[in-house]
Amino acid sequence: MRIREILIVTMGLLWLGDVYGQSKSRLEFEIRPNEPQPEIVPIEKLGIIVFNPAREKKEDGLSSITFAFYNTEFEKVWEKNVITNKKLNLNFYEYFENAFYLIFNNRNKESLEVVKINPATAVIDNYKFFVVKGTEIKDFVVKNDQVVIGGAIKNTPLIQQIDLNTKKTKTLPSIVEGKSVAVQEVFINAKTNAISAVISSTFDKNKNVIIRTYRQNPSKFDDLVITSNKKFDFHTAKVTSLDAGIKLVLGSYGYRKNANTQGFYIAKFIDDNQEFLQFYSFTELDNFFSFLNDREKVKIENKAERKKQKGKDLKINYRLLTHELVSQGDQYVMIGEAYYPVYRTERFMDYFGYRRYYNYQTVFDGNQFTHAVIAGFSKSGDLMWDHSFKINDIKTRALNEKVKAYVEPEDITLFYNLEGNINKLTIRSNKVDNSEETLTLATEYQNDQVKRADIGSAEYWYDNYFIAWGYQKIKNLDNLEVKKKRNIFYINKMSF
Repeated sequence: MRIREILIVTMGLLWLGDVYGQSKSRLEFEIRPNEPQPEIVPIEKLGIIVFNPAREKKEDGLSSITFAFYNTEFEKVWEKNVITNKKLNLNFYEYFENAFYLIFNNRNKESLEVVKINPATAVIDNYKFFVVKGTEIKDFVVKNDQVVIGGAIKNTPLIQQIDLNTKKTKTLPSIVEGKSVAVQEVFINAKTNAISAVISSTFDKNKNVIIRTYRQNPSKFDDLVITSNKKFDFHTAKVTSLDAGIKLVLGSYGYRKNANTQGFYIAKFIDDNQEFLQFYSFTELDNFFSFLNDREKVKIENKAERKKQKGKDLKINYRLLTHELVSQGDQYVMIGEAYYPVYRTERFMDYFGYRRYYNYQTVFDGNQFTHAVIAGFSKSGDLMWDHSFKINDIKTRALNEKVKAYVEPEDITLFYNLEGNINKLTIRSNKVDNSEETLTLATEYQNDQVKRADIGSAEYWYDNYFIAWGYQKIKNLDNLEVKKKRNIFYINKMSF
């Protein structure tokens, strides 16, 4: 499951413009360069949902968002408006169980809205609920019309269950011992329908990860606790539920009081019993530094070896964005994206009495992604192989997955969109099948020249098809049937 979090932009109506081109493999919409881009939601073999999170303000405190649904041939099937409270922000959205859900919330208000859209029937339901003022949502999941949200109220953890049929809400016990308690994730077991939450806390100077599973009576629950040692802190935790009562926990860790990530850990539970907890430093991987040039790679590997001979580990100045752990045959596969925060110095004018002078401040400038790490583990948690995949010059303020993975029985394909070019790497039978490849997305017309593009996005869609989208500024002086210059939002269908 992947939750998409929305960065709110307060503007007027900014919907898709005129359709410049439309074929079975590409859609183009007119768009102004600096306006918010539409969101794309692949709905497997049904098609895609397209909408712009910026809303049109209505009277009586309402606003609307326009949604359009296209089939896999990029033919528009329907288009509808959804009316919501304009004071609530669109925080999250995701596709669950043949329906598309959106969560609207404002921590300064006492209301929450859940919108459910059925793409196949175009039926839209809007549910309104009361929540305590100050509620901040961090994660949500839906199954059998049961919505579970995880978040906080003024730094106090909150887990709520919402029944869309009865329109009743329940607050589930979320208090755990310790300080800095936070809900990391909520999920529902696909077979048992049991609700679980991943909660982090600091207790007795140790950073703990608690997997809390609620029984049929939600006031009762069982806790699985993973405790770090005196040396390390857990930074992140993601839980994957497999068959036969197996839970896998994957996350990143670092040295105490250090925001940088030193490596990753993997834990396995069978029927609530911990089978293992393994820590792996980045310096133990064969290919973690392969994204560097040969000179830099040798230099840092030699430095790590000197530290190792002294019984120490080289401290790494990276952080890791971990994906969900996946099962492939007789192994588990971990994927993470290494990055580091970037800061810049700004000069501003200040005053002391009547005197004017310049002052300086350091501000956050985004997260610089460097490479993706992929590793395979045995069923007992032993590291078997690893590879890295260079991420070329991607810096974003939002911290979300850039690299996507398509896992088949024998192959794993890693890919990402960069300015209309798909960079990909294929791993076959745990080995790199070929060198990194770059595929340029086709434009709509002959003689199109892409003059500028944003980073863009890409995801697996269905069967052997993938989908990519983003902004492009295109120039075409030779085709008299199209504008010489056009700013477009593109959606490309492709296979590789």
